[in-house]
Amino acid sequence: MSIISASGCASWFAPKAKLRGHPLEAALQVGRASGQEAFDHSAWGEVLQAASHADRARFDYGAVPPEALDRYLDQLAKADLQQLPAHEQKALLINAYNALTVKLIAEQPTLPASIRDLDDPWGTVRWTVAGAQVSLDDIEHSLLRPIFRDPRLHFALNCASIGCPPLRDQPFEGPTVDAQLDAATADTLARSAWLTVDGDRITATALLNWYGPDFSAEGWSPRADSTLQWLAHHAPVEVGVAVKAGASLDFASYDWRLNDVHTPVH
Repeated sequence: MSIISASGCASWFAPKAKLRGHPLEAALQVGRASGQEAFDHSAWGEVLQAASHADRARFDYGAVPPEALDRYLDQLAKADLQQLPAHEQKALLINAYNALTVKLIAEQPTLPASIRDLDDPWGTVRWTVAGAQVSLDDIEHSLLRPIFRDPRLHFALNCASIGCPPLRDQPFEGPTVDAQLDAATADTLARSAWLTVDGDRITATALLNWYGPDFSAEGWSPRADSTLQWLAHHAPVEVGVAVKAGASLDFASYDWRLNDVHTPVH
């Protein structure tokens, strides 16, 4: 496993600035204040049930039912965020990011070896959510991260890469989104591909390097004083023991290969 020092730079990829002022932000604010409706994610659930292999952290893009996926994307395009309370908004935006990423990959004539082979996959404004044109970066860095300030989001969003936390086989739902985020975080950090302990050294996913401030900054929740302390609270018990014993933190190199079921295992 290739390691990136905790004091070193991340790869070419770095998180985008947390932008504010997106047109959807006002609608989200109204919904957080007075929204009472729920959003139906059952069509996205059909896609996940057909194509997700969460146990292997892989996805079968060839098994995606196009009618169900397009039906869900049509629902997202027409969603009224002003009618949705905060927990419904959070679930919708997580699912939207994941569903639009799946659409981006599944629509390719030939599956790419990596999402990075596509032209500006995150920055292109080509998707419609709640009547507004958005990019994947808009959803993650202009809406989810700066508004909801929840570091567990990094274990829920899937960028179609093997290095991403697994795309789970059930959609996030408003009433259970917090419990689902806890489960996604715990499940990811329990897997050796994302976190290992070897004596006095902890090696974690590069996501914790790229987004380090999200785990310890004031105003974020759940937060801790440092990334290591955050892991001590949310990772398996042996990680907390290692942190108390003074373990150091390194980061694994990120695997950008497509998370398709047919991508060979190293």
